[in-house]
Amino acid sequence: MQQKWQAYRNQTALNDQDEEGLIKCQDHKIGLPRCGIAREASKMDLHHIKGRNEAPDLYFDKSNLVWLTRDCHNAAHNNG
Repeated sequence: MQQKWQAYRNQTALNDQDEEGLIKCQDHKIGLPRCGIAREASKMDLHHIKGRNEAPDLYFDKSNLVWLTRDCHNAAHNNG
């Protein structure tokens, strides 16, 4: 599953990056304060909104995924 996820993540990153090759943090979509940071895809995490284990049928569903910086990803997990 890990290999399939990595391939999906990489393809999603290619589709979601801007003309400069950056992806903007989407923290505001999950109720966190907007950080406004844009980074290279390799420095961004693709976060499951409803959780990987709680909603396995949504594992590869783009509507259940947001790009987050590592700090925002940690905040999302720490804030439940």
